Amino acid sequence: MEGVYLLNKKVCLIILFFASLILISGCSDEKAKPEYPEVELISRLESLPKLSQEYTSLLDSLKTLSNAAGKEYLKVRYNYFMGSHYYFNLSYDTAIVFHKEGLRISREIDSIYLIIPGLTNLAYTYLRKGDKPQSISYFLEAAELKEKIKDSSSLAAVWNDIGYIYWTSSNFDSAAKYFELALELRMVLPGLESRGTTINNLGTVYYNWGFYDKALDYFIRSLNLQREGGFKVGISLAMCNIGLVYDHTNQRETARTYYHEAALIAQEVKDTNALAYAYHNLANSFNTEVEDSALYYYNKALDLYRAIDLKGGIIIAYKGFAFTYSNFNQINLAIENYDKMLKLAISENVPLRIAEANLGLGKLYYDQKKMDIAQEKLLKALEISELHNYKIITKEASKLLSGISSEKGDIANSYKYLKIHIDTRDSLEFEETNKRLSLIKSKFLFSEMERDLMEKQIENERQRTLLAAVIVITFLLIVILFILLRMNKKRNLINVELEKKNLLIKHQTGALEVINKELEESNIAKDKLFSVIAHDLRSPFTALLGNTDILIEDYDLLSDSEKKEMIVVIQKEALRTLDLVDNLLHLSANRTGKIEFSPTNLELNPVLLNVIKLFESVIANKGISLIYKQSDSIFAFTDKSFYEIICRNLINNAIKYSNTGGKIEVEINANDSAFITTSIRDYGTGMDENTVKNLFNLNSVKSTLGTNNEKGTGLGLSLCKEMVEKQGGKIWVDSELSKGSTFYFTVPAYKGD
Repeated sequence: MEGVYLLNKKVCLIILFFASLILISGCSDEKAKPEYPEVELISRLESLPKLSQEYTSLLDSLKTLSNAAGKEYLKVRYNYFMGSHYYFNLSYDTAIVFHKEGLRISREIDSIYLIIPGLTNLAYTYLRKGDKPQSISYFLEAAELKEKIKDSSSLAAVWNDIGYIYWTSSNFDSAAKYFELALELRMVLPGLESRGTTINNLGTVYYNWGFYDKALDYFIRSLNLQREGGFKVGISLAMCNIGLVYDHTNQRETARTYYHEAALIAQEVKDTNALAYAYHNLANSFNTEVEDSALYYYNKALDLYRAIDLKGGIIIAYKGFAFTYSNFNQINLAIENYDKMLKLAISENVPLRIAEANLGLGKLYYDQKKMDIAQEKLLKALEISELHNYKIITKEASKLLSGISSEKGDIANSYKYLKIHIDTRDSLEFEETNKRLSLIKSKFLFSEMERDLMEKQIENERQRTLLAAVIVITFLLIVILFILLRMNKKRNLINVELEKKNLLIKHQTGALEVINKELEESNIAKDKLFSVIAHDLRSPFTALLGNTDILIEDYDLLSDSEKKEMIVVIQKEALRTLDLVDNLLHLSANRTGKIEFSPTNLELNPVLLNVIKLFESVIANKGISLIYKQSDSIFAFTDKSFYEIICRNLINNAIKYSNTGGKIEVEINANDSAFITTSIRDYGTGMDENTVKNLFNLNSVKSTLGTNNEKGTGLGLSLCKEMVEKQGGKIWVDSELSKGSTFYFTVPAYKGD
């Protein structure tokens, strides 16, 4: 029976037992439950663990209060709470005494809302005690009352619980009947998870009957509902059950795909039980084919079962180990694991597993010709299986016992066990025939229920459609009246909207004109840029080629000083060309958005000092004094490369237009909290007003010679302007002809984290 998994099976009893207790506190029977000042005490008891010291102490207080006259309701609650305490203490007989006393008082005061919890409490307690018929009896009485008060949700749960009890007893006909009753209710109730659970449970019935196509249909329906509701544990278990169908129809690769996916989902939600179940099924799929894989997954399942102390899981893991070792002829290891299984099954009092372990050991010892010990184990298996009606075990054990008796010459017992084997085999075949007939009947009944349900749904749909039609017609009348009343207002709104659209069109026209102007300026700038490139790139190469030609042709005729002079000229032209190319590349990258702008918290002093060092030789050659008025550490939020390029171009210009022996002053100012200002001042040629006006315009690029006839491109200042403005700063110049110029630019100040 460990093959398929009923959803919520592992917590069914405890969760539903708590639910029955909560039902008590939610009752509203005025005859049985007036307003009591003890409600806080009861509320506290409901929230506490049933075995805690505080719970026991509060029960004493409740008992004292319940002894007063007219406190029958409190007496009921006290007995139910005491029953819960002993239930969780595994003292089921004592729990039954208290629950029965609570139920007796509930009947006396005729409170249906207190009777129902008493019946369900007794049903669960008898179930845990192992008295399934008595449990079903109390469930059926509770179901009758729930039907009376039209509590469909709780009634569906009871039908599902009764079906579960029959399922665990291998009475699949009755299990199917009650699962279908539960499903009939849950199909029209909200709650995808409970509906999916019952559909899954029906699938397990068909699985155990061997009708795998029908089982697969139900498992897939359950999976779809669990997915629709996002119930991950339900999805994992449904996938395992689907895998079992494929496994038992020899489609093992497909089965393993489902098992693996089920394991991944169980891992995601950290549900140890569901994960162990997936690993156990994976192991089962390998236990006749790949020994290593089977043992690997059995070990993973066993570790998880041990982690949550699930004895039933540990038992079936030992069974899996034993079966696998037996298949691969490792008999001693198989016997060792059957012994472990047997020992744990005896300690947990699980008759089915005790019988299976004895049968497995009996088979192994029989194969080893150890007839005495084989006979001992098989007799034990037969005894338990006949007591609990485990017919498959009875059939296999009796057949082997017949063979052992025959080996020993005990013809009487050989005949006796052979007769048991034949009778059991015939009984199983008869039951199989009945099951198939029952399935046909169940299919018919289920189709009848589905048809009735469909008719009810159609009738409900018809009534909803009629009601919807009335609502729609009424609504349309209201809408028509509303439209007629607001026609004039709507006309005015349309006029206003038209005015807005006209204004928008006007704005868009203006925006297009601006864009066109920008495009024209961009084209002019592009033409100017090409002109600069054509002229300024060609000019230095002409000088370079001319000097190199002279060096090549007249090298031996030139003096060393003349050679050095020409090399210096070549170097200057190369440096100027490099500066031009560098500025062109930066300008192009900036305009096309390909230059990376990555502002950081940057200390400016070290950066500016490094830039100044680049010009030390040029400054020395021209006899210029460069004064850097260095202040305390100043931080800006800027890109280091941008800041270096801007400073390099401005200092280069200052040197270019400074007279020999002149002075340049560089300073950083942090007076503004939002921006840092850097200034570069020279006392050179200066500029007139018209030159200053067009200085930063790429369309008006015009380079003039420096004081020592240094050449330039005129692109540097345009590049500086674009880089400054890209980071939200600004650049400007104060200049007077023949007195020098001061260039200023700002970058954002660093504001901290």
